Amino acid sequence: MVTTDEIARIPLFADLGPEQLEQLSRAAADVCLVAGEYAAHEGHEPCLFGVLEGRLEPVKVIDGIERVLGTRGAGDVIGEVALVLGTPYPAGFRAAEPRA
Repeated sequence: MVTTDEIARIPLFADLGPEQLEQLSRAAADVCLVAGEYAAHEGHEPCLFGVLEGRLEPVKVIDGIERVLGTRGAGDVIGEVALVLGTPYPAGFRAAEPRA
């Protein structure tokens, strides 16, 4: 279970009140990944992820070759653009190290 304290450590949610954090905590899924495992693949339906621990790599397949586009670490969110625009993920996100 994702706790209210963990959610509050993500800057996007830091200013939320206790009731709002509790509501998010009840709705959030606790996803633990091993290195190399994907949180979402390119083309995945939009949803929002908050990175609590570890590191994620955005990965795009270009001409059949996986290209790492950067990293996202603790406190970062992913999926916000796809969620707002209602579009699939333009890249996949995989764990670069445990607990992403």
